[in-house]
Formats: sequence, C-alpha cells, structure tokens
Amino acid sequence: MYTVNILNIIFFILFILPIFVGAYKSFSKDKIESSLITLFEGLEYLLAMVLSFILTRGIFFSDIGFFKIIHAIIPKSWKNFLGDQEILTYLIVTPIFVFLILILFRFILAPVYQGFVIPASDNIKNRVEKAAPITQTLIYGFYQVPKSFTITIAYAVILSCFSYYSFIPAMSKFMNESLIYQTVYKFSVYHMLSPNMTKEIAIITDKDYLKNKNQGDAVDLRNGKKLDDEGINIENYLNGQSIKDVTKSNTEIDSMANDIIDGEKDQKKKARIIYDWIVKNIEFDKDKTEKLSNDPKGISSSAIICFSTKKGACFDYTSLYIAMCRVVGVKVRFITGLAYNGVSWGTHSWNQVQINDEKWIPVDTTFGEDSDYFDKEEFYKDHSDGEVREEW
Repeated sequence: MYTVNILNIIFFILFILPIFVGAYKSFSKDKIESSLITLFEGLEYLLAMVLSFILTRGIFFSDIGFFKIIHAIIPKSWKNFLGDQEILTYLIVTPIFVFLILILFRFILAPVYQGFVIPASDNIKNRVEKAAPITQTLIYGFYQVPKSFTITIAYAVILSCFSYYSFIPAMSKFMNESLIYQTVYKFSVYHMLSPNMTKEIAIITDKDYLKNKNQGDAVDLRNGKKLDDEGINIENYLNGQSIKDVTKSNTEIDSMANDIIDGEKDQKKKARIIYDWIVKNIEFDKDKTEKLSNDPKGISSSAIICFSTKKGACFDYTSLYIAMCRVVGVKVRFITGLAYNGVSWGTHSWNQVQINDEKWIPVDTTFGEDSDYFDKEEFYKDHSDGEVREEW
C-alpha cells in the first residue's frame, strides 16, 4: 500500500509556491521589469548560497587542493574552535561569504541590469502582450524558478543539520524514503555541508525499533543520551545466528590476514593494515542493506560470506574485521549502535580494538570507503549509543 511522504509534500509546496505567486501577477511593463530583476536576483542568491556553503566546507572541513592553502593561513585556534562546531561554523561564516559574494555579483552585474534588463523589458513586453494568457502566466512563473530552488535547498540543509544533532525516528524514516529530499541531498547538500554531516553510505532503518519508540521523542545524540534500555536488537538481522557464529573464520581468511600482516608486531599497525585491506577490497552492498531494513528474514551475514563475495553490509564488515584481527592477535570488540550516514541516523555496527593492552580505539571499515574511520578524532560525532556485544 502506497503511503504519502510528508516531506515530499512540504518540498513540493515550498518549490511551487513562489512560482504560483509569481505566475498570477497582473500584466504591465513594471511587472515584467520586476520579474526580470527577480530572475537575476534569484540566480544570484542561489549561486551565492551554494558557493558560500562550498567555501565554508572547503576551508574549515576539507584540507585538500586549493583549500589547503587557505586552511594553512587560518589561525589554529580558529580552526580548532570552528572545526569542532559544524553548525556554529556555518551560522557564522556562511552569511559572511553570502554577503561578500552578493556584493561581487552586484558589482559585476550592475552594467547588465542597466544595459540589458531594463531595455529588454520593453521588447519582452511587446512580445508578451501578443501571447496567450496561459503563456503570460507561464513566463511570470518561470522567473520565480531560481527562488524556488534556493528555498528548496535551504530547507534540505536545515533538515540535514537538525537530523545530524537530533534523532526523531519518524523524521529519519521520512528522510530515508523521500525521493525529493534524497535527490536534493545528492546534487546539492552533499557538496555543501561538512564531511562529518554528509556521506553516501546506506544504513539500516530498524523498523521494529521505530514502531516501539515514541515517534515524537527527539534524542540529542551529541549529549550521549541512550536510545532506550534495551538498545538495538541485532538478533533480528542475524537470522538466529549468534555473534560468535557470524565472526567465525576459515583457512582462507586466516591465510590472508597473516599474509597482509607480514610479521608486523605492533598492535595498532596490525589493526590498521587489516582496516586498509578491508576498505580496499570489500564493496559496500547497498541492496543488502536496504533488504535488511525492509525484511531481514533469510538474509545471511558473516565474515566468511563477506570474504568470499567481497561485499557486504555493516554486520559483514564488522564480522570480517573481527575474524582477521583475532588471527593475528589483536584484541577486538563487536559494537552496535547508531550512525549518521549524511541523511539520517540508523542501526549500525563497528569495531573497537585495544592498543598495547590499554586504550580501546574505534574502527569503522564500513564508513572507510567515504573517509578514514580508523581511530578518527571526530568518530563519535556520527556514531552514538554504542554497546559492546562481544569481546575477544
């Protein structure tokens, strides 16, 4: 049975409303000139907003390419403060960039307004006067399209930021299932927000958990609050197998682990070598993850399956990492909890390894294809509510 996604409705209304309002303006030369200016201003604001977010992301959260030069100039104290506060950084820096870019646009485009927009309004007026009423309506509506895109993208950014800091089961479900949001995210938001807030990794939506939890409750994941007393029911996804069953090794896995370690003795280096091998050689299985979200019955996960097929969901990655670590004597844990995939929070699994019989560090081979998640400094910004399921 088809269910209406409330986010799709909201996005549609936000996009169509400026077009609808603009389409029903009364006809006059002043209205045509105003509409042309609205078209150019809409394009200016759209480009200024997108460019400002990209610049903020590049300078403060992406130390690569051209941005590496700018990144090196910024005082370290500023980078440390703003780099740990994504939302605050965007609230402070992005408006400044928008203001500066708009000033630059106005300086560059001022001759265009004087030399093209105003004279063109007379020519367009003569053509529109002869057009059918429906054509006039469509023209006025078209001039509002840049404004519609600006509003739509801004709303998607707000949703992403809110979702990053708070977990509302109903909202996560709508965001995951909204075709419009997913499209806007893929082509704009993904390139605008910080890498911590944007990814292209699917995660499992625990529908049983969503049904059991109060749909109106928001969980502030930044404050480390627990989802509930029982945690994630991982048994639903393992089809009757225990964690010890799915993390079993075989001769092929043992041989590969020993080969890639090649006599290395340092515990952290061994853990890193295995991490790098899995990230490089195992492909994320998005279809399997989606099937686990919808109905996990009959879907098997294990280290052996992951190694033989060279692909898997998060449980497969976690299990294979454990199987290979145990072979070479690295102490390792199986962790379940929540993770943020750039769209919403959902059920996830990852590992911890113990270094020199002291510190346990977090490792996520699943997210490794998107960024380096081996003992990442900001690991727990997009991982929360972790629970140790097994330890070897």
